[in-house]
Amino acid sequence: MDSNFETKLRVFHVAKEFGVASMGGLGAVVTALSIQQKKRGIDVHVILPGFTYLWNQVIKNEDQIENPQITVKVNRNYISSKIGKFEYEGVTVHLIGPGDKYPYTEAFRANNKFEIYNQVRELEWELRDLYFSAIVSEYLQQQFLSQENNIKGWINMIHLHGATNSLVPLFMKDNQQQFSIYEKSIVFVYTLHDYIDETTFSLNVKNIRKFIVFPFQSDPSSHGLIESKLYTSTYGIRNSDLVTCVSTTLARDILSGELDFFNRMLVIDDIISKANNGLFFGIGNGIDLDNLNPFNNYKLRSEDIQFIQNENILEKKSIAKNFLVREGLISSEDISKFIILFIGRFQYNKGENFFFKKKRKFKFSFKSNMKINKQTKN
Repeated sequence: MDSNFETKLRVFHVAKEFGVASMGGLGAVVTALSIQQKKRGIDVHVILPGFTYLWNQVIKNEDQIENPQITVKVNRNYISSKIGKFEYEGVTVHLIGPGDKYPYTEAFRANNKFEIYNQVRELEWELRDLYFSAIVSEYLQQQFLSQENNIKGWINMIHLHGATNSLVPLFMKDNQQQFSIYEKSIVFVYTLHDYIDETTFSLNVKNIRKFIVFPFQSDPSSHGLIESKLYTSTYGIRNSDLVTCVSTTLARDILSGELDFFNRMLVIDDIISKANNGLFFGIGNGIDLDNLNPFNNYKLRSEDIQFIQNENILEKKSIAKNFLVREGLISSEDISKFIILFIGRFQYNKGENFFFKKKRKFKFSFKSNMKINKQTKN
């Protein structure tokens, strides 16, 4: 990508996780990607639910509230949300506040990051997701239609992360007259973060109809509509200009058919079509050692088991294993065994397939049994 193009690119990441509102890999990817794009001179924005704890933590004064409020129609009611704004390592973050009418006042209630995916009793989960998509769509349309932001020659990339956000194009296209004004200046990108959860995620059509007129009168299954449910990853993949997933190996195995998974038939034709045109590929994840450095982690330092260059690594490993014995994580008999740290759920896209292929090789080569410990909470 040449620098001239980058200076004319504006990116809007639409996600449920970012920065201090991150639960796992999705938040880490969106955060790292946004920061790196900003460092390359791109105008980067992240649109995120205004979770209660996050809003109270970062929105300190009225100057951080954008005008006007964003209003959408839900059934026969008009519901509005405030939009809060703050900066995170140079990235502009827009927080979608809860609605001003019950039960949407409870839309993004969370006391900490561990509650951001919790179901609230007052509002059905599907309606919470749909309300977020509706407000985001209306907010983006106002941005693109305003004189201030409608700069000739700019490309607006709307990057949708995960199946719960993939209906943003559907909402934006609902007002076709407005959409046609800025349609040529926008590009939709959809990233498949979890091929298992996302391809099984669906929304009830009756809930979608509370927000928009449902458009799929012909060939509904091609958009992911099966009976009364819309599989949103199917819609997102078909209606995005570019699709990515978070592993080059995963992308290859999906295309080759080596990887089979539930609901593969709903997405594979569109993925293959995108791939044939160079519009589907995997991107590798990395570790940001500025924020997560195993060589100077405070816990390692406190136990004098951090690894320092030119020190005796074997000695440090012995100290570390004895620490694990004291903590009750392994037994004394395990000290002589190899310990491999695997972070994540044991499934294909987290590396499970590679891990168990190598397990047999380790056992044969080193004549050593392997022990698998898993988290009590995941």
